[in-house]
Amino acid sequence: MKMFMVLLRMDCVSANIDVLTVQEDNRSGLADPEVLKRAIALNRILFSQDDDLLAEANMLQKSGVTFPGVVFARQS
Repeated sequence: MKMFMVLLRMDCVSANIDVLTVQEDNRSGLADPEVLKRAIALNRILFSQDDDLLAEANMLQKSGVTFPGVVFARQS
């Protein structure tokens, strides 16, 4: 799965899509709610393959909090 993420990032960069990873943002190891808060603070869409993060985003949405969005791809 890590190779998928590397290739996805390379494709985005080659398409001039601004990408910032948690590692590049020095936020590795943050809990899901903190990662989501950081994406909101930076006004960025968050890509995740983590079910827990998706659940966190769902709770925020249900509570009326607006945010740029989460793109989710289930791991196989």
